[in-house]
Amino acid sequence: MAGISLTLNDIWGFRKSLPLPVRRAAGWVKRQVSPHWLWESKKFKAYFDFLQKSQWWSLEETKSFQLEQLQELVKFAYEKVPYYRRVYKEKKVHPSDIKKLEDIQLLPSITKDDVRSHIDEFIPDGVDKSTLRVWVTGGTSGIPLKVYQDLFYSCMIEEAFSLRQRLWTDYKQYDRKATLNRDPNKRTKKCWDFNNTENELILSSFDMTESNMLEFAHVIKDFKPRIMVGYPSALEVFGRFLIRNNITLPPLKGVFCGSEALFPGQRALIEAAYNCDMFPSYGMSERVADATECEKHCGYHISMEYGVFELLDENLEPITAPDVDGVVVGTGFHNNVMPLIRYQMFDIGTYSGETCSCGRSAPMIKEFKGRVREYFVGKSGKLMPLQLIWSGRHPVWSKIREMQFVQESEGEITAKIVRAPNYSDEEVTRELRSEVGKVMSEDDFRIDFQFVDHMALTHRGKLNFLDQKLPIHFEEIAKSGN
Repeated sequence: MAGISLTLNDIWGFRKSLPLPVRRAAGWVKRQVSPHWLWESKKFKAYFDFLQKSQWWSLEETKSFQLEQLQELVKFAYEKVPYYRRVYKEKKVHPSDIKKLEDIQLLPSITKDDVRSHIDEFIPDGVDKSTLRVWVTGGTSGIPLKVYQDLFYSCMIEEAFSLRQRLWTDYKQYDRKATLNRDPNKRTKKCWDFNNTENELILSSFDMTESNMLEFAHVIKDFKPRIMVGYPSALEVFGRFLIRNNITLPPLKGVFCGSEALFPGQRALIEAAYNCDMFPSYGMSERVADATECEKHCGYHISMEYGVFELLDENLEPITAPDVDGVVVGTGFHNNVMPLIRYQMFDIGTYSGETCSCGRSAPMIKEFKGRVREYFVGKSGKLMPLQLIWSGRHPVWSKIREMQFVQESEGEITAKIVRAPNYSDEEVTRELRSEVGKVMSEDDFRIDFQFVDHMALTHRGKLNFLDQKLPIHFEEIAKSGN
């Protein structure tokens, strides 16, 4: 009798091919006997307990904590990080100058170009880069940037803040969740996978075909998650699929999204498709700022324990008044292997003048309007924000599966479209041209409609709605009043 030889891929494929109920049962057993490497660690539990208490601190208590963290960070950067040591000495800034939070404005801000050009100088003395996690950011626009992080500590911080927000619903740790934001299983090429360690159904945002999304719907109905998590762009694509096919998902406690701007039209569509409230958050791979929406849904609470959050005007002066657009600048407290101090994100936000009724005292952001690059440029030089087009209210949007605008010259735009089945190119072009024409005048913009079978995504599975090739600066946006 011939011997049987099994490879790791054979074993992997067999395990992945088991029915979901079997894999869920195996996951339950595994979680009883094998503690989660992060969630069950003493450090994570201690930090999460701290966040549960600190969210109810008074504003004065939180600011006092921030000042202590900022002073420690600047001292560390001055003594241990070559870039800050050199620049702060050139600017004649010393850690002892930071006596109150407002003194952060004495420190020069930095950009992606600064970090990219001096990457090695941002690593503290004595730290071996080969031992660090490398995160590549900047895939949606511009040149990618490497960010170095301590794997355990970085994951601990992000997970703790994410869990705190999710507990603002009836969700509990280890409850079933479905995630739509990455490629779950490159080995078996399946469009979904199950993470038994975290009781998580993972759905691929990389290949959202009609057949794959139908499979998503079936497996979600079997899995019955408490919450869904994903990029707004992916949640919208799947949401449109659910609406045009009259598919209703099992009841959800909430949909959580981040890493992209959430436009008002998107939010209305997603909440209708998933039949629950959205809980957006603001964050980024560089780990310098964090803000989250609570159960009252009246804006984003700035996570003051995470770092110092600033909005600056076109002259890099601080904005304190509500309803004034500014560029986000963040100082993260938690990356001592590559600290980023006053890091310009080039995302646009506005403060809220309201106090949330939830009782949390942190300052509020009224809205994030997307990135500086998410503007169209007309023939006249006029700037128009992407969110005016992405309303999601006209019936034509239900006939589109995926869409991306590309602009390489002023007034000239290409709209790449993956249309939904059973609609013609002519029908979609006619209706979309009429809808877009309501906000884009033919005198200032000419749009070419191009139908494609597949849309290119970023390496993290995001759909960039506007691939803006033209240079746009916040000063121009501020002057235009948009």
